[in-house]
Amino acid sequence: MKLILKAFIMSIQFITNKNGLEYPLALIHLMAFPEHDQWQVKDFKQLLALPYYHVCLYSNSENCLQGFLLYVQILKEAEIITFAVDPICQNQGVGKNILKQFLKRMEQESVKKVFLEVAEENKKAYYLYNFFHFQIHTIRKSYYGKNKNAFLMIKNI
Repeated sequence: MKLILKAFIMSIQFITNKNGLEYPLALIHLMAFPEHDQWQVKDFKQLLALPYYHVCLYSNSENCLQGFLLYVQILKEAEIITFAVDPICQNQGVGKNILKQFLKRMEQESVKKVFLEVAEENKKAYYLYNFFHFQIHTIRKSYYGKNKNAFLMIKNI
C-alpha cells in the first residue's frame, strides 16, 4: 500500500488519476465499517473508472492513507458516496479536515447542493455532518437492511 501512496505528498488531495486506488480504499472502508456489507476492490474499481466519480484523500506526513471521501459531481450537485477514516485515526480531526476541504472545493466549483446518506445509528458521522450544517431531508426506512434506517441529508452551499 505504501508504494501506491508515495505520490500523495500533501495532506489532502483531490485525485484525478485514480488507477490503483481501489485497493487502499477498499482496505480503509473494510476497517472503518467491519460490521456492514463490504465494498469489494472490484466495486471501487468500477466506480473509480467513471469520469464523474472523484476521490479526496487524506494522508499523514509519512504518506500513509488515513481517510478518503468518494463523491460524484454532476453539474451543480454533488453526492458523497462513501466517506471513511481509518479507525486508528478517528477522533483526531481527519474526517473533519476531509469534509472541510471537500466542501471548500465544492464551493469553488459552484456546486449548490451536497447530498449524502448516513446510517441513523452512526452518531459520530451524523454529528460531523450536523457540525457542517447538513440538514436531514428525509428518513429512508430499512435503507441499510431490515430496521436499519438512513438519514438523507442535504447541505446548500
